[in-house]
Amino acid sequence: MTSLLRTAGLTYVLIALAPPPAIAAPLEPAACQQLRQELSALDASGARASLERGAGWAKANLQPQQLEQIERLLEVQGQFLFRCPQPKRKLDPATEALMEHGTGSDPDPDAKSADAAAAPKTAVAKPKRTPPKPKPADALTPTTPPARSAGNPPSTPTSQ
Repeated sequence: MTSLLRTAGLTYVLIALAPPPAIAAPLEPAACQQLRQELSALDASGARASLERGAGWAKANLQPQQLEQIERLLEVQGQFLFRCPQPKRKLDPATEALMEHGTGSDPDPDAKSADAAAAPKTAVAKPKRTPPKPKPADALTPTTPPARSAGNPPSTPTSQ
């Protein structure tokens, strides 16, 4: 009984001492502006262009200082993307229409939007379907004899 209490007590102590979950708080606008400026400077130095060529190319062709710039670019870009509030992007009209009218994965496909109800109905001609080609007669006849069942013995011809 005492070992059970000791284990439970130890568990509570460990839970109380556990570090809180890692949550990154958004940065202030001034800090975000500094990150944006640093990103621009790293882009101007060619770090992004070198990064786009791939890790193998960079390792073989760049100096250690240039590799550090690429590392810093990735770090600053991560901070900027995840900790600085980003304005919502304006979608192009085709994408907006697609998002508005759905892509076929609508949970209620029978529901019609107000736009669809207000739109004039136009007849859409369905393409004509060609009938399948007839098969030759010998393709329809089976080539193997029917299987015998256990209840019916094979018939023997009788000659007279």
